[in-house]
Amino acid sequence: AQIKGVPLVLVDTAGILEPRDLIEEEAIKRSHQSIDGADLILLVLDISRPLSDEDLFLLEKTKDSQRLIVLNKSDLKKVVGEDQLPGHCAGNAMVSISTLQKDSLERLETEIFNAVWQKDDYADHRIMVSNLRHVAALKMAHSSLAGAMEIIEQEIAWEFASEEIKQAVNQLDGITGRNIDQDLLDKIFSQFCIGK
Repeated sequence: AQIKGVPLVLVDTAGILEPRDLIEEEAIKRSHQSIDGADLILLVLDISRPLSDEDLFLLEKTKDSQRLIVLNKSDLKKVVGEDQLPGHCAGNAMVSISTLQKDSLERLETEIFNAVWQKDDYADHRIMVSNLRHVAALKMAHSSLAGAMEIIEQEIAWEFASEEIKQAVNQLDGITGRNIDQDLLDKIFSQFCIGK
């Protein structure tokens, strides 16, 4: 998923309490792993009914995590208000939504974006890079260009600067697909299952 150009991986966790069998036990284990490894937790609470034991458990478990508390079903009669949430929810971002109202989902997206993108200089036209191979290539290209700039500033022979620039171009070519060597092709295709 993407929100305003920021790539996100959303994980919908299974239940968190009292497994009934081995399959549910494994699902709950994975839910805990997802919660522990998340950059942002969307803790969705149904405010049209009293908080359940699971809700209270999750509120406690995630109290030290970066989280956005989503108060769902705001179109129904409210049983749980913000003032009835445990004290450790103070200071957490909260958003009331109803999936029946389009503007609610837009507000939710804005709150998610604000929580994960905590910089002032974001513009929608900026490019986000999420492929690890591309990130590594861009870092190496940046390093080579910085080396070229240093050589030029120190007025060392231009041949050395051109070699650094050539290395940067080769890194960028690996991203764009120009002049890819066989080793890189083998690495790329090893990550995909390609039918005949």
